[in-house]
Amino acid sequence: MPSEAQIKALSCLVQLQQQACLAGSEESLGFHIVNETYALIQYRQAVLWCGEENHPHLVAISGLPSFDMQSPFMQWLKKLCHWKHQQALVEPESFSAADIPKELQEHWLEWLPEHALWLPLYYQKRKIGALLLVRQEDWQEADHVLLAQLCPTYSTAWYVHLAKNKHQWRQVVHRLFGSKNKKWFVFILVFMLLWIPIRQSALAPAQVSALDAAVIRAPLDGVIDDVHVQPNQLVEKGALLFSLDDVEIRARLSIAVKEVAMLNARYQQAVQLSSRDVNQKSSMVILRAQASQKKSEVVFLKSMLQRLEIRATKAGIVIFSDPDSWMGRPVQTGERLLMVADAKQAEVKMQLAVGDSLTFENGSKVALFLNMYPLEAIPAELYYYSYQAISDENGMLSYELRAHFAAAVIPPRIGLRGTAKIYGKKVPIIYYLLRRPLAAARQWLGW
Repeated sequence: MPSEAQIKALSCLVQLQQQACLAGSEESLGFHIVNETYALIQYRQAVLWCGEENHPHLVAISGLPSFDMQSPFMQWLKKLCHWKHQQALVEPESFSAADIPKELQEHWLEWLPEHALWLPLYYQKRKIGALLLVRQEDWQEADHVLLAQLCPTYSTAWYVHLAKNKHQWRQVVHRLFGSKNKKWFVFILVFMLLWIPIRQSALAPAQVSALDAAVIRAPLDGVIDDVHVQPNQLVEKGALLFSLDDVEIRARLSIAVKEVAMLNARYQQAVQLSSRDVNQKSSMVILRAQASQKKSEVVFLKSMLQRLEIRATKAGIVIFSDPDSWMGRPVQTGERLLMVADAKQAEVKMQLAVGDSLTFENGSKVALFLNMYPLEAIPAELYYYSYQAISDENGMLSYELRAHFAAAVIPPRIGLRGTAKIYGKKVPIIYYLLRRPLAAARQWLGW
C-alpha cells in the first residue's frame, strides 16, 4: 500500500500536469514550469530553455519576472544551456562543474549551486528545449523518476503554444491577404514602399587619366624628324623624346657664320685704310654694327639648334599616339605633342550627360567599372564638378567630373576606359522613379 508521502507526490504531480495544460500563454506556462515545479521537487533555481528546434533561447528563470540577456550571468548561462543542448540527451542527466568545459567552470560556483539536473523536453521525438534545475544537494534516483513523468506534459503544453502562435500568424496573414482586403493591403504596401529612401546615382563614361602630367609642346615651328621613345615607355628627366628637322636652321647658321667672317674681314680692311682715308672711319662703325648683328643671329640660330631636341621635363611614362604617325609631320609652336606622367598618380575623368546630371558634392562616392573588368568596382571619391557643360568628343553637351582613387587602391593603367557610377543623396523611391518623367513633362508642357 502506498505511503502518505507517495500519495502526496502523486497528487502534486497530477496537479502540476493539469495547471500546465490550462496555461493560457507561453509566459504563464514558463512561469509555472520554473516556479511551481518546486512543489514536487525542491531546488535552488530553475531555468527553462525552449523555442524552435534550431533556435532555442532562455524563456524563464525562477524568481526572476524579467532578466537582462546582456548581463554576464545570462550570457554565461546561455553558453551553458547551448553546450548541454547540443549533446542531444533523451533521459534526465545529473552533472556538476567538473563535467562542463573549462571555460565555463570558473563561474559555476559563483552563480550556481554544486549539483545540476538537465531534463530534455521532447514532443514526438522532436526536441523543443530543456529544463535545468540546480541545488546544493545531490540528485536522487527518485527525483529522476518523478520529473521524467512530468516532462512529457510540459513538452506537450509548450508545443501546443508554439503551434497556436503559428496558427495565429497564419490567421493574421489571411486577414491581410484575404480576397476582401487584398487590394487595399497591396495598395497601402506599395504606397509605403514608394517612400523608402534610396541613394540616387548616375552613370557616366569614364577614363583613367594622368594626374599632374607634364605636357610636352613644340618649342618652334618645324617638322618631326625622329621619335626616340615608344608609347608607355618609362623615361628619366631630360631624356630625348623628339627631334625636329635641322636642315633649314643649319643652312641659315652656316650663311650667318660666313657673313660674320666677311664683315670682320671688311672691318679689318677699313681699319688699315682709315690712316690714309678719313672717310673709312665712318664705314668702320657701320661694319662693326653689322658684324655684331650677325653674331647675335649666329647665337640665336645655335640656341634654336638646341631647342630642336625636345626632352622630358620630368620622370615618368610617355603618353602619346602611334610614333609612325608623327614622323615627317609639321608642327607649330606650342602644339601639344605628348605627356609625361607618373604611373602611380592617376584619377578618374568622367563625362556626365546633361540629362543625367544630379546634385553631387565633393567627397561623393564613385565606383569605376573598367571595360576590362566589368564586374569589379574600383572605389574613388569625387573632387571636381564643372560648372558649365561643354561638348564632348561625340558632340554631346556634358559636365566634366573628376575623382581621386581611394587611398588603398592601386591606380589602373592610364588610358583604360569604362563606366563610372556616381552616388548622390538619398531620396524616396517615388522621386527616383518620377524624376525623369517629370523633367520631360515640364519641358514638353513648358512649365
